[in-house]
Amino acid sequence: LVDITEVTIIGHSLNNIDLPYFQRIAGIANSARWKVYCYTEEECDERLQSLITCGVGRDNIQVCTYADL
Repeated sequence: LVDITEVTIIGHSLNNIDLPYFQRIAGIANSARWKVYCYTEEECDERLQSLITCGVGRDNIQVCTYADL
């Protein structure tokens, strides 16, 4: 995972039970850019905060909508 440059999350809720998994990825692929797709603005804020909680730097997170797909 050290060579991973981008992580894309589509259709995942990033709920508490899954956060350790994403924390592990964030810790290993620490320079990766993260793209997370959301349905609503509220979801976007929640996903952003979840990734920050996992240790992903805010500057490495791009929040997108499903319309962007």
